Amino acid sequence: MPAAGIPSRPAPQAPAALIGITGATGFVGGWLAQSLLQQGHRIRLLVRSDARRLPEPIRQQADITVGDLHNAEALLSFTRDCDAVVHCAASVRGNSWQDFASANVSGTGNLLRAMQDQGCDYLLHISSLAASQPQLSWYSRSKHLAETLIVDSGMPALMLRPPAIYGPGDRELKPLLDMLYRGGLALRVTAPQQRLALLHVADLCSAISAALAVRPQGCYAIDDGNAQGYDWHDLRLAMQQLSGRRVRSVQLPAAILHALAHLNLHWSRLRRRGSMLNPGKARELRWADWRADEPTLQQALDWQPNYPLEAGLQTIYGSSKSASAADANTAG
Repeated sequence: MPAAGIPSRPAPQAPAALIGITGATGFVGGWLAQSLLQQGHRIRLLVRSDARRLPEPIRQQADITVGDLHNAEALLSFTRDCDAVVHCAASVRGNSWQDFASANVSGTGNLLRAMQDQGCDYLLHISSLAASQPQLSWYSRSKHLAETLIVDSGMPALMLRPPAIYGPGDRELKPLLDMLYRGGLALRVTAPQQRLALLHVADLCSAISAALAVRPQGCYAIDDGNAQGYDWHDLRLAMQQLSGRRVRSVQLPAAILHALAHLNLHWSRLRRRGSMLNPGKARELRWADWRADEPTLQQALDWQPNYPLEAGLQTIYGSSKSASAADANTAG
């Protein structure tokens, strides 16, 4: 016991875990970096250029490594002393198979080798529900092959397959949601019978945090808890209730969508800019069932989502302006 009048020293505490994050300048990676910092983690970010695209609070608190998934020296520096790595970086635009394979397959392999060299022994890989249908697109095939690489490497890893992710800062689903929120005519490009799962980005980040604490392994889908998913009618009614504006639908024929995808691919190649809408993406848009496969992360981990669709949409557009004004029985 300490002598009378001499305060005892607090027991030394273990340093906070150091978590590496790839893709921190993107939508999910940026949210995750902020979330882990708020929880007291130390984070190290791999960014392809200077860190000016990162918010100031993250730049001030994060350890930043400049480099990409093809820079062996940068990857070794990035993974050194990391307790775990969350791999968010991925290519979602491209004009050829190589555009997707380079980042999503080769890049993942390079990261795995650096982690093994540095003794970093846990990878949390943000895959995609699209990986469950590798025949559809260059993107879906690349995500599936990245998962295969991870399994073959023997690295202790959790592979998450999120569905469409939305929330403040999203740029992929936001144009569709904005179109529905404005009301009036909305152009529907998906298959008439399509059902899809959704997930708010804050729920994805909380799931990642829970997983890092216990380090489960395997491949799991993840969604917002609605196992039935959503169809176009569900989305339309949710946005009508939120905005108070009536939405009516116009279906774009599949032939026109595929023709536009081919034209956009050729135009993007001429401009030397990666395309989001290409033939593979058109096939993804027309796929009938984008609901989470079994097993889901909720079945493997003590975690539950906090944002059902209505609450999630409110984080983007605010509370309902005039829910009573929306006509829930409008045909669309």
